[in-house]
Amino acid sequence: MKYRMKYTIKEREFKLIGFEFLKLYANNYKCYHKEINYFDIWCWVKGKDVEIDDWYGLTGTIVDFFNTNLDNPRVLKHHKADKFFKTDCHWMVFYIDRKTGEIFTKKEDVSDSVLDQRAYERSGKKWYDLVLRKEYREIFLEIDKFKPVAEAMERIK
Repeated sequence: MKYRMKYTIKEREFKLIGFEFLKLYANNYKCYHKEINYFDIWCWVKGKDVEIDDWYGLTGTIVDFFNTNLDNPRVLKHHKADKFFKTDCHWMVFYIDRKTGEIFTKKEDVSDSVLDQRAYERSGKKWYDLVLRKEYREIFLEIDKFKPVAEAMERIK
C-alpha cells in the first residue's frame, strides 16, 4: 500500500542527528537533508513529509518492505567475492507499482498480474520493457548500504 512517510520528531532535533537545514526554491521551502551511503533523505517541514532520493510517496512503502523482508529468500540476492567484487555482496530486488505502491518480488509476478500476455507475444520484448519501466519501478538495495538509512528513518518516525 502506497503512503507518504511523515516524521514525528521536533525540528530542532534534526541538527542533533546530523541533518543540515536548507531553504529551497523561490518559496523558501524549509527542509532538512542528510546523505547516508549515497542515499539522500529529505525531510520537508511543510507537511512533515520524508522522502529518500526520488521515491516521493513510495518512500514509506519501500522502507517498510526492506525492514520486514530482510530474511525473505525471494527478495534477497547474494554475490560471492571475486576479482570484480572484493567482498561478498548482499542486496534486495523488488518491483513497485508507481500508482498503487503494490510490491512484487519477481518480474514474472508483475507481468502475470498486469500485462496482457497475448499483447506481449504480438508486440515483442520492447513493448513489454517499456510498459514495465513506465508503470513499475525496479528497486535495488544493497543491504549493508541501506541498513543505516532504514535505521535513520526509524529515528525520525
